[in-house]
Amino acid sequence: MSFETVFEPFSDIYSLSISNFTKLSLGNSVELRKMYIQIIPTENYVLMQYNEGIDFFESDFETLIRNVPIKDILSLEVYNDLVYILYSNVTTYLSINSPILTYETNLNNQCNMMTFCMNYLICGDDDTISYYICIDTSCSFILSINTFNFLKIQITSLTSSYISSKNDCNIYILSYYIDLYILSFVKTLNNQIYADNLHVHIINPAYKIYATSLQLYAFSISSMTVYSFEMANDTTIYFNDMINRFHFLENFVYISTLNNQLIIVDGLEMVFRMVYLDIQLSDNCYYSSSWFIGNFSNTGIICSNETGYFLTNYHSFCPQQNTSTPCDVPFMLEFSIDYPADVDNYFYLYNVTFWATSQMQSVPLYVAFELLIFGQVIHYTESFSKTDISIYYDTGIDLTDILDGFTGNNLTFMLDINGHILSPQESENSPLNILPNVLQINNFTSEYEIDSIACIDNTPYIFIYDINSNLIFLNSSDFNETTQQMNVIGNISLSSFQKNLICASFQYISTKETSFLIAAICVWSYNFPYYWQSIANITENSNAYFITLFQINFKFELDFAKAFQLPFQPSQLKAISDDTVKLTILVVDYTINTIDSTYKNNRLYRAEFIWENTTLHLENQEIIDMFSLNLSSLYIYSIDGYYNKHMHIVIADKWNGVLILYYDYYYLETRVKYSIPSVDDPIYTVGVSYKMIYTVSKSGILATYALYNGEPVFSSNRYPFAHNTRISTIPSFITLNDFYSPQFLIYSVIYDRQGFYLRLANLEGTALNFLISDIEFSSSRNACMGSCPISAVFINETSFAFVYNMFDVKYYYINNYKLQVPIMTESEYKKMKEKWIHTNFTFRVIGLNENNNVTTGYYNLEILEYKKTGSDDYSTPIWIFPIISIGILIILIITVKLIYKIIFRRRAVIVVRNIDMITEDSIMSINSY
Repeated sequence: MSFETVFEPFSDIYSLSISNFTKLSLGNSVELRKMYIQIIPTENYVLMQYNEGIDFFESDFETLIRNVPIKDILSLEVYNDLVYILYSNVTTYLSINSPILTYETNLNNQCNMMTFCMNYLICGDDDTISYYICIDTSCSFILSINTFNFLKIQITSLTSSYISSKNDCNIYILSYYIDLYILSFVKTLNNQIYADNLHVHIINPAYKIYATSLQLYAFSISSMTVYSFEMANDTTIYFNDMINRFHFLENFVYISTLNNQLIIVDGLEMVFRMVYLDIQLSDNCYYSSSWFIGNFSNTGIICSNETGYFLTNYHSFCPQQNTSTPCDVPFMLEFSIDYPADVDNYFYLYNVTFWATSQMQSVPLYVAFELLIFGQVIHYTESFSKTDISIYYDTGIDLTDILDGFTGNNLTFMLDINGHILSPQESENSPLNILPNVLQINNFTSEYEIDSIACIDNTPYIFIYDINSNLIFLNSSDFNETTQQMNVIGNISLSSFQKNLICASFQYISTKETSFLIAAICVWSYNFPYYWQSIANITENSNAYFITLFQINFKFELDFAKAFQLPFQPSQLKAISDDTVKLTILVVDYTINTIDSTYKNNRLYRAEFIWENTTLHLENQEIIDMFSLNLSSLYIYSIDGYYNKHMHIVIADKWNGVLILYYDYYYLETRVKYSIPSVDDPIYTVGVSYKMIYTVSKSGILATYALYNGEPVFSSNRYPFAHNTRISTIPSFITLNDFYSPQFLIYSVIYDRQGFYLRLANLEGTALNFLISDIEFSSSRNACMGSCPISAVFINETSFAFVYNMFDVKYYYINNYKLQVPIMTESEYKKMKEKWIHTNFTFRVIGLNENNNVTTGYYNLEILEYKKTGSDDYSTPIWIFPIISIGILIILIITVKLIYKIIFRRRAVIVVRNIDMITEDSIMSINSY
């Protein structure tokens, strides 16, 4: 079968190239001195056999080393870089040849066929098998066998295979064309042949057998049958022509027929795909042999023309050396991005038609390729049309629209202002500044090394646990404005309860009313004295391991603590709650090293609890291992879980990929529900959210799977984007900002096997812009070797905290990049003018990451100050302001006095007149009375 493709090789952005599907490609040709039966190249020489002898040539096929004339050749084999030839001259002789010498010996018994096992030669004739030990060019007779349990046999063919596990060989003897005898070589040398070490099988009629390291082949006149060594199954393939001769290279069989066909068969393939290639050779050509050169196999065809004979070599990818699987011809498809800057989608669809053609028919296969863009480069699309900007200094303006045109992973910005390149940190007293997308708000420095960090849901509270057994509670929203240090709001010393108690891996579980529950794995160490052989005061240390659950109130006082002993030494813990009363604690033990280093297994302890009010009791528990899950191995890198009717456990396993387990409440046991295999890139870390599973592989690939009806369905891959930096990871953690609708995710990555970073990813982003930032997690190369504790937690939707360098808690806020002309005071405006001299600026924005950078076009910016009047050209002395104030005050006093006089003078006149009238009336009244 062959393949051809029909496709459009070019597009506006990318191109596709597809390799030719070639099973044999033409190589060089070499002129031969004579007609040879077969030519067999080896590592050190080239052997050429003709009717009356053999020639040794150098590897150039042209330089003759020596000629060895031998007539009546019965059998020829190349073994251990020597050429063994059986030939007849009344009796049978064995000729052992190398490029420099020939050694001949007369065999004790007649032989016309031979095979090799280790350093032994086994040869046979019609009814006898003889054994010889061969060291260098000397072969010594050991024994001959001509009866098998007093049963005479007629030997048709003979072959052998080496069994490395037993350091032994199986000898296969074909008798009367259908009886196959199998005997142990070692038992034959040490014991007489009896029925208990002689196995007999009836096979399809055959005249020749041949054994490779994997299978047994039997040939009839026009068919070939392949048997497993257990003789448990067989596969027969029939040919339309009679077999003339055959040659083996690994498990590839090269068969030449009477009508000069060359049929190449892959003996490891299924029957309907076994014929690798069927070639009709020209009448002037015939098949010679096949051999390996480097990673390719060569097939030699000898042809003749008017001038003589020549050998033509054909190269092939198949077979491959030391393989136990069918051989596939590589069929390479390569996309190349011709114009990276023009890529504006994270995927493209590309249609290709493959035509599979055999001698009988052609069948089309229509394939739609989805070309995924990893997001290595930065892209820019003009998004702000205004190029001339004028603004008053105390007004400011937001120019973030300019940044909106950028797309890229781990994107940062720089400003080119009047030819000066500035980072965001250098924008003080500048006309423009860029606000970062991830900003550190505050921090906390511990006196002791921090082991764990976690947070209490729906609160701003963080708690850490240090190696001095202090459980410290911090308020992330309450901190010192000067030092940015978060304030401590609670401290519980666990050493005050038990001096020898050491805990680790603290995790928040759930909150109820005024208390919350947290979990940890703890070890209680104690020394005990004992007396032995009259020696007193001998002490021994013993450790007991526990799950400890702490209920703490919001006064940050311990309500109670309960411990449950573990059956092994723990290595990691995961706490899962169903948001009601159920919670599950998962604990993984350290690896158990078995005798076979290929299989390293560990166990998982699952404990389910009920937490109601202030009561906590153990509901059920079990040990989960490779045997309970019916697996051949179980090596857990990381764990997570979720409740969906049943408790589900998600495991990142070294050998099995991702395993999804569930607890069957009916059978009261945990079972494997689904698995996601990993291919050549083990999955190190898993995390879950509502109906989503996230995995991170060794190479740093973030994969997402959606849960449809509980079954994981692949959603997307997000690849490490860096070109010049090798990205990898270790078994660690995945942290999400929300369980039900996560937007942000954090996991750990390693730069070039030495720099540890927290990778902050946007789950709503495409492959072009999913990576927000890589934040340094530790400046120490050895701070996180082997595995990491849960060292990053989301406090709310847009802020998170982590432990840096084991002593510092850093609190970050997630925002969008902003480009702005800041609002300035007159003083700040003067400082800007002093720094830049000008108030007219030409600027552009540079977007960059580790791989490349892209710039916008140029913009013109003018920052204005308000216009002045003519009198404003002179400066006003400071002393004039008090005088002006006093003058204004005097004017106001005079004005008030004038108004007062006017008002009260008019009132006096009116009062006098009224008095006169009262007096006259009074007199008149008296007189009348």
